[in-house]
This record gives sequence, C-alpha cells and structure tokens, in this order.
Amino acid sequence: LKPFWRKIAAENRLRRPPVAMAPYVLLAQLLALFAAVALVQRLLEGHQPWLRSSSRAEPPAGAGLSAEQPNGIEAQVLRVLAAVNDTAGGAGHAEVHPAANSIDGEAVNSTSGTAGRAEVHPAANGTAGGAGRAEGPMRLNPTWASTVLCATGCGSKVGVKCPLVVALHGAGDNDASIMKRLLFGWNNALLFADARYCIVFPMSTSGQDWNLNYNSPDFQLVVNVANQAISAYNIDTSAVYLLGYSNGGCLGYALMCGYIAYPFVAFASVESQPLYTHVRYSKYCCPNPKFHLMAVQGTADTAYPIDRVYSAAFCATQPQVVQKHGKQDNRCSGPSSGSAVFMANTKITAYEDDCQAGGSASLYTVIGGTHNALTNTLWKEVWHYYTAVVPSDLQ
Repeated sequence: LKPFWRKIAAENRLRRPPVAMAPYVLLAQLLALFAAVALVQRLLEGHQPWLRSSSRAEPPAGAGLSAEQPNGIEAQVLRVLAAVNDTAGGAGHAEVHPAANSIDGEAVNSTSGTAGRAEVHPAANGTAGGAGRAEGPMRLNPTWASTVLCATGCGSKVGVKCPLVVALHGAGDNDASIMKRLLFGWNNALLFADARYCIVFPMSTSGQDWNLNYNSPDFQLVVNVANQAISAYNIDTSAVYLLGYSNGGCLGYALMCGYIAYPFVAFASVESQPLYTHVRYSKYCCPNPKFHLMAVQGTADTAYPIDRVYSAAFCATQPQVVQKHGKQDNRCSGPSSGSAVFMANTKITAYEDDCQAGGSASLYTVIGGTHNALTNTLWKEVWHYYTAVVPSDLQ
C-alpha cells in the first residue's frame, strides 16, 4: 500500500498553491473578509426602527417604514424639473429647489426647554411681489439652525403682536429649502405678499427626517422653537399655528394629538396620517381634542392614501381622523360642505359649528391631488383657514 499512499500524497502536494502564489491568496482572503464586513454593516444600517425615516415615495405593501418623498435621486430629478419650470415661467408645481439660508445664533437646549436669545435683524428690502422682512437667528443645537422670518412691522419687542407659523418639512428636505421654495417661490418672493406674520422652519435634532418615535426629542424641539420665537418676536400667543407636510405632518399629528404642553392653537396637516398616541401601556388614536385641525388630502396620493392607513402603527386615514376629531371628540354639529377659496377641485367637509371640547376639524379633499401638494396656492388656503378658525389681533 505504500506506493498508493505516496501517490495520493504527491497529488495533494500538487494541489497546493506554489509558494510564490501565497501573497496573492492572502490578499484575496483579506478582500473577501472586507467585503463580508461591509455587507454586514450595510445590513445593520438598513435595520433601523420604522419610525425613524424613509426615502420611499410609495410604501411597499405591509411595510413598516414611514413613507415619504422625495428620496435622494427623486429630489435631484425634481430640482431639475423645478428649475426648468421656473425658467419657463411656470408656477404652482409641487417640485423642489435646493438650499435655503440659515443663520447661526445662540444655543438652545432642544430637550430641556431652555431657550436662548433670538434677536431680530433690521427689516430688509422686500423682493418683487412681497413685503420687506426681518430675519433673526435661532440655533437649536450645535449643528443645525433655524431662522425666524417676520414681515415688516412684525417681530419687534414693541408695537403690534403678529401671528407665528411653525412649518415642519417633509423627508429628504432637511433644511426646509424645498418647502420654502414651493410655498413662497424663489428667494421667498411671495412670503408676506398678502399678510403679516412670522414663520420659522425648524430642523430636527438629527438634522435629517423627523424622528416619530413616541419618545422622540423632536417633539420638545418644535415646542422650544415656538416658545423661543414667542418670547423674542412679540408674537400673538392666541395665533400660533403649526403646519406639517408628509413626514412633518406625521410629527405634527404626534405632537398635537398627545399631551405634551405646546402653544399651538391650530394644525394644518398636508398629505400625512396620525400615528397611535401611546399613554402608559395603552395606545389611542389622537385622544386630545383641544386643537383645530385642517387636513389636506389628495385622492391620488399613494404615499399616505385617502382610503387606507400606511401601516399598523398609523391609527386612521385623514378623513377618518377628521370625523373622529370633529364629530366624536369635539361633538361638533355637521358636517357642513363647501369648496376651497383658493385651491381648485377641492371640497371641504367641516365640523366647525357648536363644538364643545375646544377644537374642530375640516377635511380638504383635493380631487386628483397627489403627494406633491406644496404650492403657494396651498399656502394661501392654509393661511385663510388659520385666520378664519382662530383669528389673530391683526385680522
């Protein structure tokens, strides 16, 4: 048997790589190891809590991520479309535009409620089609800043008190530049064109999409932004309004429907849905009745559809929460129906009369409306709602 085993041993030796090849074999093994580590990291990064954020324009069936748009590629495409549209003289298209100004100011603790100083800059000359404005810095954490914009005559510590709007951006629009561009045009040209108020576009604690977890620090951040602006800009506290689009609308619902102390009297939700409100060991669907709700819902929205909730973590569609908030929780009479003042093809279903619990609700159904809803016409409708349901001292 010895010759046989010697033959086998000889064949095995031939299968071994030559000594000169050993470094290349080691290099190949190291590359394979690095590739495996990178794959594991990508898998771990993708395994985030569903409430953090998402970049999908349309949710997959049964998915747990918070549907939102635009994602990175979509945003680039939309920016090109917005530029083309603006160059051609078009308007009213719910597309995007990059980069908004952000001015640094003093720090404010976004979780403890400690506010810093925010001073008003002298009024700047108005742009075409709009009034002059004053800008003031307001830093919320070491990295991300928000700027308060005030119409001429507002924001001074003496004189008339003006309303305040806190506007919450959608996902992928971390500095709210897209939201500003679509609501108020290039360089905020349409800002304060028809009314006097102050407005601020907060950034999240992460500087990215809003954190929608039940213990999210973004709730207190938004409240801190509003309270700081109220203190520094001579705001009419009876006219502090909240506006939220998509991911920002979901955060607005979570804030308004819960029981954290906030200064807002009315909330306009644009293309979003309410999450369950967690109270101790139970969950409820928007249990707090004490605010006025405007819900804008397109019939063709595929991100937050009109006829189904996005996932099991969402408690109602916008038509359902309007009926609950208006008829059941506030015991308003109605509903009454009508048409929007500024928005075409928009029907209003309102629970606003004889309400008994401190709030009301109105649904603005946009026939054929998609998730891309931000326009200056929408803003005019939202402002009309604010001033009709909770007038300020200026109206």
